[in-house]
Amino acid sequence: MLKTWPSLVCCWLQEAAREFPEYFIDDNIKEIEFDEMWHFLKKTKKLWIIKAFDRARNKMIAWVTAGRDTKTFKKLYDKLKHLKDCKFYTDDWESFSKVLPKERHIIGKEHTAAIERDNSNTPHYLPRFTRKTKVVSKSKEMVNISLKLWQNLTIPHIFNIFQNKFASIFL
Repeated sequence: MLKTWPSLVCCWLQEAAREFPEYFIDDNIKEIEFDEMWHFLKKTKKLWIIKAFDRARNKMIAWVTAGRDTKTFKKLYDKLKHLKDCKFYTDDWESFSKVLPKERHIIGKEHTAAIERDNSNTPHYLPRFTRKTKVVSKSKEMVNISLKLWQNLTIPHIFNIFQNKFASIFL
């Protein structure tokens, strides 16, 4: 479509991702859902993505990629612990209970429908998250870049910045 090398398109995406902020975490967030999903690197290594989802904005606001353990989830919570009036909704994974404040932590699958929907939409919009027999990621960095671009391009003013900066490439 662009009549250029796929590796060059990959470089353009990496450049675009560097332009965007890492996360936009509004201090007024009142409800966050947490969940984890897995993805394959090079068809053999499982990479876990632990995500935070803002219920009011219906949007993923932060994530970490690493193993499925308490240490990894703690890294994500550290990005959000400044939200003192926020309630946290999760399934019954024990790492959530170890890290989140008990008085603001609500456990139950019935409270995580929005983030589960986001987890199923992720492979729909980002083919690299489909199945290990289809499209896989070769690096953790590209997984993070993909998530960062997806998160930022769904914010209208950020999309306009991206469109203006890279319009010449696509014209």
